[in-house]
Amino acid sequence: STTVGRLVTGDCNGGVHLWEPKEGGGWALEANSNGGGFTGHQASVEDLQWSPSEAGVFASASADRSICIWDVRQRNKPALRVAAHDDDVNVISWSPI
Repeated sequence: STTVGRLVTGDCNGGVHLWEPKEGGGWALEANSNGGGFTGHQASVEDLQWSPSEAGVFASASADRSICIWDVRQRNKPALRVAAHDDDVNVISWSPI
């Protein structure tokens, strides 16, 4: 399950950012211990998908040819990073198995 209202976004510089809804409206950008977002990609983040079974876990795909699995409790590095392709990785999806 996911947390209602939680949003994860990627940028063209390889950054991944977690946004939490603020009480009363608006969004709060959650930062890691270095003051930024999740650190792990070296190029544009192309796709992000929340885990269908773990509320605090998501995957990211990047033009740096990698896929990362993230836990929102550990933002300074991915839980898993895989060199996934010889070219950009543009789309990612969780397997239902």
